[in-house]
Amino acid sequence: MHSVAPETQINVYPTAATDFRAAVNSNRHANAVVSWFRNFTPTLINEARYMYGNRLFKNIPNSFGSKVNGSLNVAGVDPTLFPTITVTGVSQLGAGSHGRLQTPILTQQFTDLLTWVKGKHSLKTGFDYRYTLNKDDNFSTAGGRFDFNDRATNSGLASFLLGWTSGGSLVRPDLIESRMDYYGAFVQDDWKISQKLTLNLGLRWEMDTPRFERSNKQGWFEPPLQNPVSGNLGAIVFSGQGWNLEIRA
Repeated sequence: MHSVAPETQINVYPTAATDFRAAVNSNRHANAVVSWFRNFTPTLINEARYMYGNRLFKNIPNSFGSKVNGSLNVAGVDPTLFPTITVTGVSQLGAGSHGRLQTPILTQQFTDLLTWVKGKHSLKTGFDYRYTLNKDDNFSTAGGRFDFNDRATNSGLASFLLGWTSGGSLVRPDLIESRMDYYGAFVQDDWKISQKLTLNLGLRWEMDTPRFERSNKQGWFEPPLQNPVSGNLGAIVFSGQGWNLEIRA
């Protein structure tokens, strides 16, 4: 199965890069499932299944790749973008978010189910494993954000024309490759005691591993680490601090 949901928001401002509404959004889903049934005997059947899912999310404003910052020689920001400019009393210039791309948002699932019918018993057992990955590149305000208010001039527009900013910022998160695994297993017995009574007995175990960053770019919680403030066991470890660092696939 494959589905695509593109969306284009047309600019109203003459210069497309300055319009905070203009953007290209896209959601794409691709899924495939393969199953294999094997009859070992008339009463012993196995089903193996593999599922692959891949999703893309894209939010790209028209300011992305416009190179306006570079042409205006705006220092300290991404030269390929256009900043967010807020002016008291007038509409905003530039998108609030300078772009976000999530691809792949990947899920892979492996499942195996074994069924055995023996007399009054119908026994089932199986396991389930799921691999998930979310590769997230968020530009946030990599092109810079500049705010202009009316405190100094009694006019936000006058402050903007004079270049008197009331605040500025730049946020550019790292590329994050977030990973998580799921494990599950079960055993079940449908025991037909009589024509009117069937017992459904079973046991299931499931575990979601803590989400981690594939290249150790995020902090995590370490139970055996002593908290330097309180002295208790359990503290947050930040990336690059050298405690139990392990790169996982």
